[in-house]
Amino acid sequence: MENDGGFGPASGSGIVNNSDYLAQIAPPTVEVKTSPWPKRLLIIAGILAILGGLFFAVYLALSDPRPEIRALATQVDTRIGATSQLASLYQSDLRVSATRTINGELNTFLTNFRRDYALILRTTGGSGADNQVVNILLQPVQAKLDRDYILSNLDRNFPDAMVYQIDLLRAQINALEYRLEAVDQRQLLREADNRLRDIRQQYLDLSAPQ
Repeated sequence: MENDGGFGPASGSGIVNNSDYLAQIAPPTVEVKTSPWPKRLLIIAGILAILGGLFFAVYLALSDPRPEIRALATQVDTRIGATSQLASLYQSDLRVSATRTINGELNTFLTNFRRDYALILRTTGGSGADNQVVNILLQPVQAKLDRDYILSNLDRNFPDAMVYQIDLLRAQINALEYRLEAVDQRQLLREADNRLRDIRQQYLDLSAPQ
């Protein structure tokens, strides 16, 4: 049958499907690829920053002398306390007047020195003497001096014991004085060392054979 109206679809018509038409006129899809390098660089930079901070902290810890100075300042105060306590413990047990006099002078000096030394302890960040540590330090020498007292040998052996304690104290004072920068603090320690040297010599003169 012929198509008399001319409105029906004819074979070979130029009309295309709507979806095909839209696909043809749409702009081509461009796939954007993001490079992984920026993110990786940020991660690497972060790791390097952390490592750099750690190395810097280690460097400061190794180069900063304050921890060593704090420890020395604490040790000096502990040794002052130990030496003063030992002198006080046996003062009333000494029978020789010369020994009592020198021992009393040492105890008085250490009391005054420790008062002045508190400024160094505070500025260096050191800690005051721990009584438990002081007692531990004194246990061996106290045990020996107690035996000497029982055997009536205290006056003969006490000067040597105090010379040894003074030597320990002077060694730590000199080590701290060498590391301090403040002139007045170094001068205080130097004067203390000189006074301890004189008292040490007095003890030695007592223990020398007559």
